[in-house]
Amino acid sequence: MGIRPEIDAFPSNDPQQPGLVLHDPTGISTAMLLIPPGLVPALAEDPLPPELAGPLSEAGFLDDDNFARMFDAFARAETLPARHGGPGNYPTDGVALRQLFDTWFAEAGPAGPLHAIASPHASPEPARGSYVSAYAALAASLTKAEAQEKTFVVLGTSHQGARDRFGMTRKRFATPVGESRTRVPEKLAALAAMEDPCFAVEHSIEFQVVFLQYLYGPEIEIVPILCGPLTAPGHPFLQELGEWSAKEGDRLRWVLGVDMAHKGPRYGDREARRAYTDSMAEIEARDRERIAALAAGDRAAFWSQVRERNDDLNWCGTAPFYSYLAAHPGARGELLTYEHWQIDPRSVVTFAGMTFGKGTGNRLGP
Repeated sequence: MGIRPEIDAFPSNDPQQPGLVLHDPTGISTAMLLIPPGLVPALAEDPLPPELAGPLSEAGFLDDDNFARMFDAFARAETLPARHGGPGNYPTDGVALRQLFDTWFAEAGPAGPLHAIASPHASPEPARGSYVSAYAALAASLTKAEAQEKTFVVLGTSHQGARDRFGMTRKRFATPVGESRTRVPEKLAALAAMEDPCFAVEHSIEFQVVFLQYLYGPEIEIVPILCGPLTAPGHPFLQELGEWSAKEGDRLRWVLGVDMAHKGPRYGDREARRAYTDSMAEIEARDRERIAALAAGDRAAFWSQVRERNDDLNWCGTAPFYSYLAAHPGARGELLTYEHWQIDPRSVVTFAGMTFGKGTGNRLGP
């Protein structure tokens, strides 16, 4: 009975409590376990000493009967609880969430029909401008009554899933607003992986569900899709996604949970970056070139730009953006907001709010 291979570890950042912190990135176990420095070498022992084996088993970190019971309970659960609420993201109390978002959405967005929005999946507080611009445009184009007849397809970046893999789940999303309904088209499911553990810890879709529920009520119907990193532009799932979208027609609205560049030492760069300074000038120019290709619906140009320099911009929204354009060759977009976020003193993340229509500009095509 060894430690499960997916268990992650990182050094404690609390000088008063040094050691190694263990956690489960799949979300099946929500425990966090601190291993004191003197016991860290014993993690490699077989068998584990009793003073480690007991706490590790109780936390669900060992491949044993206790974890089997935890996994069975997770698999049978019909909902995915929200895991990313809190300071900087969104209030975990439903009333407080609505009060905060009411202030954010005090001004209406531009009116007009649209087919999709692209919104960040960064923490909502620092990305507020881009979130609000995208969702205000959606709110202006679709009333609450109309939304009850729609299905929202949410394409999120998969930070845990494998390359060239699309993930789906049948579970409902439970947030401080309530529980959404989840729809899984069977032909799409046949070409995807059921990735409940990935969804359990993934913020790129959770944040979008919270905003959609705020606008349209808790029982919105969603088709959640996690898009793993793409290594090649062709994938059978994308062809089926386009065919399914064409059959569903105007019933669907699309939401892309996407960030853009990740630059600075936090992301493996030597050079430090400061938001909205000369250190980001070239990055922003290249971001805007990609945004222009997206707005033009030119997925070939976008893919070429991504492959340039082996995507040293580290766009984590590439797969959802490309997937949407591949499924909707006539889509055209519009940039609403573009922002930098100083995520730490030396690193920057960029993101935007965008809208897309199926035809020229933001007008829906046939």
